[in-house]
Amino acid sequence: MKKKIAYNFDQWVDMCRAAAWKYAKSYGIDFDDCEAQAFLIYMEAIPRWKPEKATFSTFLTWRLKILGDYCKSQRKKIDTDEYGIDREAVTIGRERMPGLVEVIKHAVDTISADAVEILSWIVYRRWETRRNGKPSIITARRVFRYERDWEPERTDAAWHELSEFWTSGTAVVTL
Repeated sequence: MKKKIAYNFDQWVDMCRAAAWKYAKSYGIDFDDCEAQAFLIYMEAIPRWKPEKATFSTFLTWRLKILGDYCKSQRKKIDTDEYGIDREAVTIGRERMPGLVEVIKHAVDTISADAVEILSWIVYRRWETRRNGKPSIITARRVFRYERDWEPERTDAAWHELSEFWTSGTAVVTL
């Protein structure tokens, strides 16, 4: 009698679909694939369910958490680079956006020579020799003070000018 509860698929289809929707949305994978996997998990849960230990609803809820592992494995199959960035999206973006050389040429025409020097220091990754995770204004102050004899105020002014150039959208040039 109790096993009949688990076999009533209409009763559990919404739970499977809700879990599939949640995981597909969270991991950015196809809902239909995730839904099929949820139904497979449901079918595998029926013979494993022990009514004396938990209700089928509770057991199925716990079994559907396996969808997270499935979604992670599917997400890794998407064509991504080592940082998890979709290569196809980057390719499409590159067709629409200017290259680094164009941005630097535009910067030379738009911002001061000091700001361009900091931009090239960042772009050409010269800050990495200092064993820093990311370029920062603190590192720039130190490097430009000792290597180029700049005062901190000069570095700060150039850094802020570069920051304005980059965040205001001025760095984006039309091709």
